[in-house]
Amino acid sequence: MKKILGVLVLVLLGIAFSGMQAVADEGAYCPGMKMGQGYGMGNKIDFGKKLLYKAGFIIENADDLGISDEQLQKIRTLKMDVKKTLIKNGADLELLVLDIEAELIKDEINVESISALIDKKYGIKSQEAKSLVSAYAELKKIITKDQMKKLRELLDKQMMEDKDRMMEAKEDRMRKMKMR
Repeated sequence: MKKILGVLVLVLLGIAFSGMQAVADEGAYCPGMKMGQGYGMGNKIDFGKKLLYKAGFIIENADDLGISDEQLQKIRTLKMDVKKTLIKNGADLELLVLDIEAELIKDEINVESISALIDKKYGIKSQEAKSLVSAYAELKKIITKDQMKKLRELLDKQMMEDKDRMMEAKEDRMRKMKMR
């Protein structure tokens, strides 16, 4: 009886976790993106990766954008702080998952304890999302409107170049397949 109850609880928690993930990811879909494009996997954008990518792109193109040394230092510091936060939160989330798994394999499942761990897990995710939004707002404050306009132009240019490279690679693969 305990085994059946344990399996039932695991199934219900699995359903609950998948539902929570769907809610947590709601709005992450980007219609213009295809599998393998963008900042995350599939059609979902990892906001942390997007922020780090954009900060890195600004740093790499600082001369073209007219970024001052002071702006550059602020952007580097911001990027490093975001990286540290993402690494720390990732480790904390992994530990929480292990704690949840440890609770689930016990003979007596403490639902309240597991619920508290789940709340803590999604509290970390919520706080991370809020801090990423704050960091992105800070990044936009560091650069001027003209620099932002130039950044968009450079990003659009790079996206078109990437698209062209992808199309050429696809055509090459198609040619090679026809030769076989």
